[in-house]
Amino acid sequence: MPVKPVRGATQAFKYRTPAQAERQALNRLPPAAPDDEGLTGIVAGQKATDIEERLARALDKHPATERYDFQDSYRAPRNVPGELRPDFIVYLSGATPQPLQPDGEYAHRSAEQRESDRVKDALLDEILKGTGALPTIRIPGLLLDTQDEADRWVRENLL
Repeated sequence: MPVKPVRGATQAFKYRTPAQAERQALNRLPPAAPDDEGLTGIVAGQKATDIEERLARALDKHPATERYDFQDSYRAPRNVPGELRPDFIVYLSGATPQPLQPDGEYAHRSAEQRESDRVKDALLDEILKGTGALPTIRIPGLLLDTQDEADRWVRENLL
């Protein structure tokens, strides 16, 4: 004869566990870059992050790239202190200059940093307006995690 639960008595809670077929593999980490990528940490004789170096290599491969300037210094506009150093100003054959800023996820994730980036981009765009340069493009670092991804981004976004 089954035992009836006593009113007011506590019983252990049984968690429902999903069947094996219901469980899904979680893949939250970006793909790891191959160890044999041969990254040097140098672009145009200057120190560079991994995403900057991958982007530089992708630009070197792109047939329309005439040249690019890496971290050249631009004087801030009048009454604004300091200088601006865009990561890349890309010169494509027959096109106007295109400033590119690859953003690492750690340094550019806070709302304050994104706002600071927006202000710097506006200042840089103002400085380069006389050259006919296009507006600055920020590239999330997730799109440059491997050389293949960097190559794809350049192929698809720079004409």
